[in-house]
Amino acid sequence: MEETKSEIAREVLAQEASGNITSKDKTLITGLNSDNNMKRRTDYRPVPPKIRPLFKVHKLSEAKIKDKVIPPQRFINAAKHGPLYKLGQRSSPHLTKISKSYCGEEFLLDTPHLLKKVEEYNMAPQEGNVLLATLDVEALYPSINPDLAIEAMRHAFESDNTTTGGIKEALLKFTELSFKRSCVTFRDNIYKSKIGIPTAHFWIKFGSWELGKEINFLDITLYLDGSNRIQYKLYTKPTDALNYPRTDSFHPNHVFNSVAFSQMLRVANRNSREETRQSDLQQLKSDLHRSGHDMAKFDNLEVKVREQSSSSSATTVEETAHPKTNIVFPVQYFLELPQLKAVLRDIESDIEVLLGPTKIVTASKKGRSIGNKILRNSSICRSPIEGSSNWVQSCNAPRCLTCKHMRKAGDVFVVILIRSRTANVVAYNIL
Repeated sequence: MEETKSEIAREVLAQEASGNITSKDKTLITGLNSDNNMKRRTDYRPVPPKIRPLFKVHKLSEAKIKDKVIPPQRFINAAKHGPLYKLGQRSSPHLTKISKSYCGEEFLLDTPHLLKKVEEYNMAPQEGNVLLATLDVEALYPSINPDLAIEAMRHAFESDNTTTGGIKEALLKFTELSFKRSCVTFRDNIYKSKIGIPTAHFWIKFGSWELGKEINFLDITLYLDGSNRIQYKLYTKPTDALNYPRTDSFHPNHVFNSVAFSQMLRVANRNSREETRQSDLQQLKSDLHRSGHDMAKFDNLEVKVREQSSSSSATTVEETAHPKTNIVFPVQYFLELPQLKAVLRDIESDIEVLLGPTKIVTASKKGRSIGNKILRNSSICRSPIEGSSNWVQSCNAPRCLTCKHMRKAGDVFVVILIRSRTANVVAYNIL
Protein backbone atom coordinates (compact mmCIF):
# COMPACT_ATOMS: atom_id res chain seq x y z
CA MET A 1 0.00 0.00 0.00
CA GLU A 2 2.91 2.35 0.74
CA GLU A 3 4.24 1.71 -2.78
CA THR A 4 0.85 2.70 -4.21
CA LYS A 5 0.75 5.83 -2.08
CA SER A 6 4.28 6.80 -3.20
CA GLU A 7 3.52 6.17 -6.87
CA ILE A 8 0.37 8.30 -6.64
CA ALA A 9 2.37 11.12 -5.06
CA ARG A 10 5.03 10.94 -7.80
CA GLU A 11 2.44 11.02 -10.56
CA VAL A 12 0.48 13.87 -8.97
CA LEU A 13 3.66 15.92 -8.49
CA ALA A 14 4.60 15.28 -12.12
CA GLN A 15 1.17 16.46 -13.30
CA GLU A 16 1.45 19.56 -11.13
CA ALA A 17 4.91 20.32 -12.53
CA SER A 18 3.47 19.99 -16.06
CA GLY A 19 0.73 22.48 -15.22
CA ASN A 20 -2.07 19.94 -15.75
CA ILE A 21 -3.41 20.21 -12.21
CA THR A 22 -3.27 22.91 -9.55
CA SER A 23 -1.55 22.93 -6.20
CA LYS A 24 -4.99 22.62 -4.61
CA ASP A 25 -5.64 19.43 -6.59
CA LYS A 26 -2.33 18.05 -5.39
CA THR A 27 -3.25 18.77 -1.77
CA LEU A 28 -6.72 17.26 -2.05
CA ILE A 29 -5.37 14.05 -3.62
CA THR A 30 -2.18 13.45 -1.66
CA GLY A 31 -2.43 15.64 1.45
CA LEU A 32 0.80 17.46 0.52
CA ASN A 33 0.68 21.19 1.16
CA SER A 34 2.34 23.92 -0.91
CA ASP A 35 5.72 23.02 0.68
CA ASN A 36 5.11 19.31 -0.07
CA ASN A 37 4.77 18.54 3.64
CA MET A 38 2.16 15.97 4.57
CA LYS A 39 -0.95 17.09 6.43
CA ARG A 40 -1.74 15.40 9.73
CA ARG A 41 -5.38 14.68 8.93
CA THR A 42 -6.33 11.04 9.36
CA ASP A 43 -8.19 10.85 6.04
CA TYR A 44 -4.80 11.16 4.33
CA ARG A 45 -3.61 7.98 6.03
CA PRO A 46 -4.94 5.32 3.66
CA VAL A 47 -6.30 2.01 4.87
CA PRO A 48 -6.26 -1.22 2.83
CA PRO A 49 -9.39 -1.62 0.66
CA LYS A 50 -11.41 -4.68 1.58
CA ILE A 51 -14.02 -6.87 -0.01
CA ARG A 52 -16.87 -7.94 2.22
CA PRO A 53 -19.81 -10.26 1.65
CA LEU A 54 -23.16 -8.51 1.29
CA PHE A 55 -25.80 -10.94 2.53
CA LYS A 56 -29.06 -10.64 0.61
CA VAL A 57 -31.43 -11.39 3.46
CA HIS A 58 -34.34 -9.93 1.50
CA LYS A 59 -34.22 -12.95 -0.82
CA LEU A 60 -35.10 -15.35 2.03
CA SER A 61 -38.61 -16.22 3.09
CA GLU A 62 -39.64 -15.83 6.73
CA ALA A 63 -39.45 -19.59 7.22
CA LYS A 64 -35.86 -19.70 5.93
CA ILE A 65 -34.88 -16.83 8.19
CA LYS A 66 -36.28 -18.71 11.22
CA ASP A 67 -34.36 -21.81 10.14
CA LYS A 68 -31.20 -19.66 10.00
CA VAL A 69 -30.52 -20.45 6.38
CA ILE A 70 -27.40 -18.64 5.12
CA PRO A 71 -28.63 -16.09 2.56
CA PRO A 72 -27.05 -15.64 -0.86
CA GLN A 73 -24.24 -13.13 -0.95
CA ARG A 74 -22.19 -11.04 -3.26
CA PHE A 75 -18.90 -9.35 -2.57
CA ILE A 76 -18.69 -5.58 -2.39
CA ASN A 77 -15.54 -3.52 -2.53
CA ALA A 78 -15.08 -1.23 0.49
CA ALA A 79 -12.43 1.07 -0.96
CA LYS A 80 -13.27 4.27 0.91
CA HIS A 81 -10.11 5.88 2.32
CA GLY A 82 -7.98 3.38 0.42
CA PRO A 83 -4.82 4.63 -1.32
CA LEU A 84 -6.73 5.30 -4.58
CA TYR A 85 -9.81 6.83 -2.95
CA LYS A 86 -8.77 10.49 -3.05
CA LEU A 87 -7.52 10.09 -6.61
CA GLY A 88 -10.87 8.77 -7.78
CA GLN A 89 -12.78 11.31 -5.71
CA ARG A 90 -10.99 14.18 -7.45
CA SER A 91 -11.20 12.64 -10.95
CA SER A 92 -14.86 11.60 -10.80
CA PRO A 93 -16.51 15.06 -11.25
CA HIS A 94 -14.44 15.72 -14.39
CA LEU A 95 -15.23 12.30 -15.87
CA THR A 96 -18.94 12.69 -15.06
CA LYS A 97 -19.07 16.07 -16.79
CA ILE A 98 -17.28 14.67 -19.86
CA SER A 99 -19.57 11.61 -19.91
CA LYS A 100 -22.69 13.79 -19.86
CA SER A 101 -21.32 15.89 -22.71
CA TYR A 102 -20.29 12.82 -24.73
CA CYS A 103 -23.54 10.85 -24.24
CA GLY A 104 -25.86 13.81 -24.65
CA GLU A 105 -29.51 12.79 -24.43
CA GLU A 106 -28.49 9.14 -23.94
CA PHE A 107 -26.98 9.84 -20.51
CA LEU A 108 -29.10 8.35 -17.73
CA LEU A 109 -28.02 8.63 -14.10
CA ASP A 110 -30.68 6.87 -12.00
CA THR A 111 -34.42 6.32 -11.57
CA PRO A 112 -35.29 9.96 -10.64
CA HIS A 113 -33.35 11.11 -13.72
CA LEU A 114 -35.32 8.64 -15.87
CA LEU A 115 -38.65 9.81 -14.43
CA LYS A 116 -37.70 13.40 -15.18
CA LYS A 117 -37.09 12.44 -18.82
CA VAL A 118 -40.43 10.60 -18.85
CA GLU A 119 -42.22 13.76 -17.68
CA GLU A 120 -40.46 15.77 -20.40
CA TYR A 121 -41.55 13.22 -23.05
CA ASN A 122 -45.15 13.24 -21.80
CA MET A 123 -45.40 16.98 -22.48
CA ALA A 124 -45.41 16.17 -26.22
CA PRO A 125 -45.86 12.40 -26.75
CA GLN A 126 -45.21 10.90 -30.15
CA GLU A 127 -48.06 9.71 -32.35
CA GLY A 128 -48.41 6.39 -34.13
CA ASN A 129 -47.21 2.95 -33.09
CA VAL A 130 -44.81 3.65 -30.22
CA LEU A 131 -42.91 0.80 -28.57
CA LEU A 132 -40.69 0.69 -25.49
CA ALA A 133 -37.46 -1.32 -25.41
CA THR A 134 -34.86 -2.21 -22.80
CA LEU A 135 -31.67 -4.27 -22.85
CA ASP A 136 -30.37 -5.85 -19.65
CA VAL A 137 -26.79 -6.58 -18.65
CA GLU A 138 -26.19 -9.71 -16.59
CA ALA A 139 -23.77 -7.99 -14.19
CA LEU A 140 -24.62 -4.52 -12.96
CA TYR A 141 -20.96 -3.57 -12.54
CA PRO A 142 -19.17 -5.59 -15.21
CA SER A 143 -15.45 -5.45 -15.59
CA ILE A 144 -14.15 -3.74 -18.68
CA ASN A 145 -10.94 -4.34 -20.54
CA PRO A 146 -8.62 -1.56 -19.28
CA ASP A 147 -7.20 -0.93 -22.76
CA LEU A 148 -10.71 -0.48 -24.18
CA ALA A 149 -11.60 1.83 -21.28
CA ILE A 150 -8.60 4.06 -22.00
CA GLU A 151 -9.44 4.02 -25.73
CA ALA A 152 -13.04 5.04 -24.96
CA MET A 153 -11.81 7.87 -22.75
CA ARG A 154 -9.54 9.18 -25.51
CA HIS A 155 -12.44 9.08 -27.98
CA ALA A 156 -14.67 10.99 -25.57
CA PHE A 157 -11.92 13.54 -24.87
CA GLU A 158 -11.52 14.29 -28.58
CA SER A 159 -15.11 15.53 -28.92
CA ASP A 160 -15.26 17.25 -25.51
CA ASN A 161 -14.92 21.00 -25.07
CA THR A 162 -15.86 21.26 -21.39
CA THR A 163 -12.45 20.36 -19.93
CA THR A 164 -8.94 21.60 -20.66
CA GLY A 165 -6.37 19.40 -22.34
CA GLY A 166 -4.09 19.36 -19.31
CA ILE A 167 -6.79 17.94 -17.06
CA LYS A 168 -7.63 15.33 -19.69
CA GLU A 169 -4.01 14.22 -19.81
CA ALA A 170 -3.95 13.97 -16.02
CA LEU A 171 -7.21 11.99 -16.02
CA LEU A 172 -5.75 9.44 -18.42
CA LYS A 173 -2.63 9.03 -16.27
CA PHE A 174 -4.69 8.76 -13.08
CA THR A 175 -7.01 6.17 -14.63
CA GLU A 176 -4.11 4.07 -15.89
CA LEU A 177 -2.57 4.25 -12.41
CA SER A 178 -5.87 3.18 -10.82
CA PHE A 179 -6.12 0.16 -13.14
CA LYS A 180 -2.53 -0.78 -12.43
CA ARG A 181 -2.60 -0.41 -8.66
CA SER A 182 -6.13 -1.51 -7.73
CA CYS A 183 -6.19 -4.35 -5.21
CA VAL A 184 -8.33 -5.64 -2.35
CA THR A 185 -7.81 -7.55 0.88
CA PHE A 186 -9.87 -10.50 2.06
CA ARG A 187 -9.15 -12.50 5.20
CA ASP A 188 -5.74 -10.85 5.56
CA ASN A 189 -4.73 -11.77 2.01
CA ILE A 190 -4.09 -9.18 -0.70
CA TYR A 191 -5.54 -9.83 -4.15
CA LYS A 192 -4.60 -7.99 -7.32
CA SER A 193 -6.57 -8.23 -10.52
CA LYS A 194 -4.94 -10.25 -13.30
CA ILE A 195 -7.45 -9.56 -16.09
CA GLY A 196 -9.70 -6.54 -16.48
CA ILE A 197 -10.96 -4.22 -13.75
CA PRO A 198 -11.72 -6.13 -10.53
CA THR A 199 -15.47 -5.73 -10.23
CA ALA A 200 -17.13 -8.74 -11.88
CA HIS A 201 -16.71 -10.31 -15.33
CA PHE A 202 -14.06 -9.53 -17.89
CA TRP A 203 -16.58 -8.87 -20.63
CA ILE A 204 -19.95 -7.17 -20.82
CA LYS A 205 -22.55 -9.89 -21.29
CA PHE A 206 -26.04 -8.84 -22.33
CA GLY A 207 -28.92 -10.81 -20.91
CA SER A 208 -32.65 -10.47 -21.52
CA TRP A 209 -34.27 -7.76 -23.59
CA GLU A 210 -37.84 -6.52 -23.84
CA LEU A 211 -39.82 -4.81 -26.58
CA GLY A 212 -43.46 -3.81 -26.37
CA LYS A 213 -46.00 -1.55 -24.69
CA GLU A 214 -44.74 -2.47 -21.20
CA ILE A 215 -41.19 -3.06 -19.97
CA ASN A 216 -39.31 -3.30 -16.68
CA PHE A 217 -36.36 -0.97 -16.16
CA LEU A 218 -34.40 -0.46 -12.94
CA ASP A 219 -37.02 -0.50 -10.15
CA ILE A 220 -40.04 0.63 -12.20
CA THR A 221 -42.37 -0.76 -14.85
CA LEU A 222 -42.92 1.58 -17.78
CA TYR A 223 -46.06 1.26 -19.93
CA LEU A 224 -47.89 3.28 -22.58
CA ASP A 225 -51.44 4.52 -22.11
CA GLY A 226 -53.99 5.19 -24.85
CA SER A 227 -52.43 8.59 -25.63
CA ASN A 228 -48.91 7.18 -25.98
CA ARG A 229 -47.93 8.83 -22.71
CA ILE A 230 -45.53 6.82 -20.57
CA GLN A 231 -46.94 5.76 -17.21
CA TYR A 232 -44.96 3.95 -14.54
CA LYS A 233 -45.37 1.88 -11.41
CA LEU A 234 -43.09 0.21 -8.90
CA TYR A 235 -41.34 -2.96 -10.07
CA THR A 236 -40.30 -5.62 -7.56
CA LYS A 237 -38.12 -8.55 -8.52
CA PRO A 238 -39.76 -11.97 -8.12
CA THR A 239 -36.87 -13.04 -5.86
CA ASP A 240 -37.49 -10.19 -3.39
CA ALA A 241 -38.92 -11.63 -0.16
CA LEU A 242 -40.00 -8.10 0.94
CA ASN A 243 -38.35 -8.32 4.37
CA TYR A 244 -37.49 -5.23 6.39
CA PRO A 245 -35.59 -4.74 9.69
CA ARG A 246 -37.69 -6.24 12.45
CA THR A 247 -38.78 -3.89 15.20
CA ASP A 248 -37.62 -6.37 17.86
CA SER A 249 -34.04 -6.07 16.58
CA PHE A 250 -31.41 -3.89 18.26
CA HIS A 251 -31.58 -0.97 15.83
CA PRO A 252 -32.21 2.50 17.30
CA ASN A 253 -35.91 3.40 17.30
CA HIS A 254 -35.53 6.19 14.74
CA VAL A 255 -34.31 3.63 12.18
CA PHE A 256 -37.69 1.91 12.02
CA ASN A 257 -39.60 5.12 11.31
CA SER A 258 -36.96 6.11 8.74
CA VAL A 259 -37.30 2.78 6.95
CA ALA A 260 -41.08 3.00 6.86
CA PHE A 261 -41.10 6.63 5.70
CA SER A 262 -38.40 6.20 3.03
CA GLN A 263 -40.05 3.07 1.60
CA MET A 264 -43.47 4.73 1.51
CA LEU A 265 -41.97 7.80 -0.17
CA ARG A 266 -40.28 5.54 -2.72
CA VAL A 267 -43.61 3.84 -3.52
CA ALA A 268 -45.34 7.21 -3.90
CA ASN A 269 -42.66 8.53 -6.28
CA ARG A 270 -42.49 5.33 -8.34
CA ASN A 271 -46.17 5.39 -9.34
CA SER A 272 -47.70 7.82 -11.79
CA ARG A 273 -51.30 6.74 -11.17
CA GLU A 274 -53.25 6.76 -7.95
CA GLU A 275 -54.69 3.23 -8.28
CA THR A 276 -51.27 1.58 -8.57
CA ARG A 277 -49.89 3.84 -5.84
CA GLN A 278 -52.63 2.78 -3.43
CA SER A 279 -52.13 -0.90 -4.28
CA ASP A 280 -48.37 -0.73 -3.70
CA LEU A 281 -48.79 1.26 -0.47
CA GLN A 282 -51.18 -1.34 0.91
CA GLN A 283 -48.73 -4.11 0.01
CA LEU A 284 -45.88 -2.19 1.67
CA LYS A 285 -47.89 -1.61 4.85
CA SER A 286 -48.64 -5.32 5.03
CA ASP A 287 -44.95 -6.20 4.59
CA LEU A 288 -43.88 -3.68 7.23
CA HIS A 289 -46.55 -4.94 9.64
CA ARG A 290 -45.23 -8.47 9.12
CA SER A 291 -41.83 -7.14 10.25
CA GLY A 292 -43.35 -5.82 13.49
CA HIS A 293 -44.34 -2.26 12.54
CA ASP A 294 -47.51 -0.82 14.11
CA MET A 295 -50.29 -0.26 11.57
CA ALA A 296 -51.52 2.81 13.50
CA LYS A 297 -48.49 4.93 12.57
CA PHE A 298 -48.87 4.41 8.82
CA ASP A 299 -51.70 6.94 8.43
CA ASN A 300 -49.60 9.81 9.79
CA LEU A 301 -46.59 8.73 7.74
CA GLU A 302 -48.72 8.54 4.59
CA VAL A 303 -49.88 12.14 5.07
CA LYS A 304 -46.26 13.32 5.34
CA VAL A 305 -45.27 11.21 2.34
CA ARG A 306 -48.01 12.66 0.14
CA GLU A 307 -47.11 16.22 1.17
CA GLN A 308 -43.43 15.71 0.37
CA SER A 309 -44.11 13.78 -2.84
CA SER A 310 -46.52 16.39 -4.25
CA SER A 311 -44.17 19.22 -3.22
CA SER A 312 -41.15 17.64 -4.92
CA SER A 313 -43.18 16.85 -8.07
CA ALA A 314 -44.43 20.42 -8.37
CA THR A 315 -40.92 21.77 -7.81
CA THR A 316 -39.46 19.49 -10.49
CA VAL A 317 -41.99 20.56 -13.13
CA GLU A 318 -41.60 24.23 -12.21
CA GLU A 319 -37.80 24.11 -12.23
CA THR A 320 -37.81 22.39 -15.63
CA ALA A 321 -39.87 25.17 -17.15
CA HIS A 322 -38.42 28.10 -15.18
CA PRO A 323 -35.04 27.54 -13.52
CA LYS A 324 -34.74 29.47 -10.26
CA THR A 325 -31.94 31.70 -9.05
CA ASN A 326 -30.65 30.93 -5.57
CA ILE A 327 -30.44 33.70 -2.98
CA VAL A 328 -28.35 32.54 -0.04
CA PHE A 329 -28.66 34.10 3.43
CA PRO A 330 -25.54 33.05 5.37
CA VAL A 331 -26.22 33.33 9.11
CA GLN A 332 -24.68 32.08 12.32
CA TYR A 333 -26.96 29.60 14.08
CA PHE A 334 -29.23 31.10 16.73
CA LEU A 335 -32.38 29.98 18.52
CA GLU A 336 -34.72 32.24 16.53
CA LEU A 337 -33.53 30.86 13.18
CA PRO A 338 -36.87 29.02 12.50
CA GLN A 339 -38.70 32.36 12.85
CA LEU A 340 -36.31 33.96 10.37
CA LYS A 341 -36.97 31.17 7.88
CA ALA A 342 -40.72 31.67 8.33
CA VAL A 343 -40.35 35.40 7.58
CA LEU A 344 -38.31 34.65 4.44
CA ARG A 345 -40.96 32.21 3.26
CA ASP A 346 -43.66 34.84 3.78
CA ILE A 347 -41.87 37.40 1.60
CA GLU A 348 -40.69 34.91 -1.02
CA SER A 349 -43.55 35.82 -3.38
CA ASP A 350 -42.65 39.52 -3.07
CA ILE A 351 -39.02 38.75 -3.87
CA GLU A 352 -40.08 36.77 -6.97
CA VAL A 353 -42.09 39.77 -8.19
CA LEU A 354 -38.95 41.90 -7.99
CA LEU A 355 -36.31 39.38 -9.10
CA GLY A 356 -38.18 36.67 -10.99
CA PRO A 357 -38.07 32.92 -10.17
CA THR A 358 -36.04 32.78 -6.97
CA LYS A 359 -35.21 30.15 -4.39
CA ILE A 360 -34.27 31.39 -0.91
CA VAL A 361 -31.67 29.32 0.91
CA THR A 362 -30.68 29.87 4.54
CA ALA A 363 -27.13 28.66 5.14
CA SER A 364 -26.65 28.43 8.89
CA LYS A 365 -23.50 27.40 10.68
CA LYS A 366 -23.73 26.05 14.19
CA GLY A 367 -21.31 27.23 16.83
CA ARG A 368 -18.40 25.15 17.98
CA SER A 369 -19.31 22.10 19.98
CA ILE A 370 -16.75 20.47 22.24
CA GLY A 371 -18.84 17.31 22.04
CA ASN A 372 -18.39 17.19 18.29
CA LYS A 373 -14.66 17.74 18.65
CA ILE A 374 -14.29 14.95 21.18
CA LEU A 375 -16.34 12.45 19.22
CA ARG A 376 -15.49 13.33 15.62
CA ASN A 377 -12.16 15.11 15.53
CA SER A 378 -9.51 12.41 15.62
CA SER A 379 -6.77 15.05 15.69
CA ILE A 380 -7.91 16.50 19.03
CA CYS A 381 -5.07 14.95 21.03
CA ARG A 382 -1.47 15.57 20.07
CA SER A 383 1.74 14.34 21.61
CA PRO A 384 3.38 16.33 24.46
CA ILE A 385 5.78 19.08 23.47
CA GLU A 386 9.32 17.84 23.71
CA GLY A 387 10.89 18.84 27.03
CA SER A 388 7.58 20.02 28.47
CA SER A 389 4.81 18.50 30.58
CA ASN A 390 2.15 20.45 28.68
CA TRP A 391 0.02 18.78 26.03
CA VAL A 392 -0.93 20.24 22.68
CA GLN A 393 -4.71 20.37 22.30
CA SER A 394 -6.69 21.38 19.23
CA CYS A 395 -9.81 22.23 21.27
CA ASN A 396 -10.32 25.37 23.35
CA ALA A 397 -12.49 23.99 26.14
CA PRO A 398 -11.70 25.41 29.60
CA ARG A 399 -11.47 21.89 30.91
CA CYS A 400 -12.53 18.61 29.36
CA LEU A 401 -13.01 15.86 31.92
CA THR A 402 -13.39 13.22 29.19
CA CYS A 403 -9.94 13.88 27.72
CA LYS A 404 -7.38 11.60 29.37
CA HIS A 405 -4.49 13.72 28.08
CA MET A 406 -5.35 16.88 30.02
CA ARG A 407 -2.45 17.46 32.43
CA LYS A 408 -2.96 19.16 35.77
CA ALA A 409 -0.35 21.84 36.51
CA GLY A 410 -0.73 22.97 40.12
CA ASP A 411 -4.28 24.20 40.44
CA VAL A 412 -4.85 24.97 36.76
CA PHE A 413 -5.38 23.09 33.52
CA VAL A 414 -2.91 24.25 30.88
CA VAL A 415 -4.19 24.22 27.30
CA ILE A 416 -2.10 25.14 24.31
CA LEU A 417 -4.16 26.40 21.38
CA ILE A 418 -2.72 25.96 17.91
CA ARG A 419 -3.90 28.71 15.55
CA SER A 420 -2.15 29.78 12.37
CA ARG A 421 1.04 28.05 13.51
CA THR A 422 1.31 30.24 16.61
CA ALA A 423 0.94 28.72 20.07
CA ASN A 424 -0.98 30.63 22.73
CA VAL A 425 -0.97 29.32 26.28
CA VAL A 426 -4.22 29.81 28.18
CA ALA A 427 -4.65 28.84 31.85
CA TYR A 428 -8.03 28.13 33.43
CA ASN A 429 -8.56 27.98 37.20
CA ILE A 430 -10.22 24.90 38.59
CA LEU A 431 -13.65 25.65 40.05
